[in-house]
Amino acid sequence: MCISNALGGRELERFEGIAEQNNAIHKGDQVFRSGEPLRVLHVLRSGCVKSSSISEDGAEQIIRFHLPGEMLGLNSVGTGFHHCTATALDSASVCEIPYRRLQDMADRIPVLNQRLFRMMSREIERDEQLLMLLGKKSASERVARFLVNLSQLFGQRGFSTREFNLTMARREIANYLGLTVETVSRSFRMFQDEGALEVEGKHITVRDPDCLYRLGGLPFQPAARVSNQ
Repeated sequence: MCISNALGGRELERFEGIAEQNNAIHKGDQVFRSGEPLRVLHVLRSGCVKSSSISEDGAEQIIRFHLPGEMLGLNSVGTGFHHCTATALDSASVCEIPYRRLQDMADRIPVLNQRLFRMMSREIERDEQLLMLLGKKSASERVARFLVNLSQLFGQRGFSTREFNLTMARREIANYLGLTVETVSRSFRMFQDEGALEVEGKHITVRDPDCLYRLGGLPFQPAARVSNQ
């Protein structure tokens, strides 16, 4: 669990004491719903979850994809209510942490409080990156940057940055990026033609990271180069 990495000894034992056991959830199950009060924070242990909201015309808008190690519900701390719905995209498991107990513990353990602030800061940063992506980038750049970001997130969790599965469907990627399904599929074909990717269903192999970064309008970062794992 990412938040426990900052703790040790008795502090870690105390933290593990408030974390409830893993709960298995199935594809399509809702972890929490928009409008519900924030009572627990959920740490995703396995699987993939999407956060989405419903617009005034009843259309779903996906605002985040969550991978293992992420904490769900941090963006609700300010209001005390969930303003989006979290839904499992495949079989997954989550660990529940009662919010009030975590808050009390963070008040007594500075390093835990600092870790929570850093996690919330990353949430804000990701929101800002999405706004910039939707506002200024071309369709192909949006898709390329989405894949680059996904690759980096897998790498941060100890997985391969070069081979991974897309749990989300093309239509969900399109919804998240503000594009049509056809545009997303066309971008994937273009990336294959350019030699950046190999796509087999939902399985992605990054053949040329430099090329993928370039297609996303990004300078390639050698530190991001990770061999197949």
